[in-house]
Amino acid sequence: MNNFISGLIIKEETLGEKSKLLHVLTANQGILKMKAPGAKNLKSSTHSAVQIFTYSEFSIAKGRNGYITITGATAKNSFFGIRNDVSCYALACYLSSAVSKVAVNDNTSSEVLRLLLNCFYALSELKMPTETVKPFFESKLLSICGFSPEFVHCVSCGEKANTLYFDFFTSGMICKKCELCFGLMTKSRRFFCLTPKSHHALSKLSRCDMKKMFALNTYLTDEEDRKNFREFSEALICNLFECELKTLSFYNHLIRSIENEKLRQKQKNT
Repeated sequence: MNNFISGLIIKEETLGEKSKLLHVLTANQGILKMKAPGAKNLKSSTHSAVQIFTYSEFSIAKGRNGYITITGATAKNSFFGIRNDVSCYALACYLSSAVSKVAVNDNTSSEVLRLLLNCFYALSELKMPTETVKPFFESKLLSICGFSPEFVHCVSCGEKANTLYFDFFTSGMICKKCELCFGLMTKSRRFFCLTPKSHHALSKLSRCDMKKMFALNTYLTDEEDRKNFREFSEALICNLFECELKTLSFYNHLIRSIENEKLRQKQKNT
């Protein structure tokens, strides 16, 4: 007997000449691996519903080989805007790999799915810039998965954090007294100096509703604050993973290439 389940396709692998193995993020069962027979066949009734970054409802059955097999599928949202923009596509690959890296479990999968769907909608439908979506996703993902940093009290002594120094080692802010104790160490990669507005947005982000998180971008009124926010969020998630994901490296390389090309065109036209 077939069962029905909805999920977002975050990764696909080749399985034979015509089939795919899909990694699907679901609301209640985490990430499931599903075999999609004939998925590469353009005439297949499930073809459009089994594409990467598509949110679909699947009819599934348990196969003899242990795979969950897709017997039917209907696309709920295809997020065409992501697949039609190279920078959005690269960012979506990174967001998906970050989700896989944190080992989503049954307790967090519903919120993680909601976060990823919100980010995909912002990229595809709202045409929100990738540099806006990326840092909010990074910080919110860690918060959902139980890695929310301490932005109010000093993680060293417990007093109110009255500096803008964040300690990656203990995942929280430090106070002025502890800043003096650490001395020159605050200039090392272990610490990150936030701007006041960046700190304010990050403090609110962990507690705000997911639908309202992008509204916090209004606190970042100038490029210095936005850059500080982006750099911190990326450093925070890389510190947790203890590496830079390949998809993140590719995304950053792509963005630098696009920016350099824009600069060359601007110089050429002046």
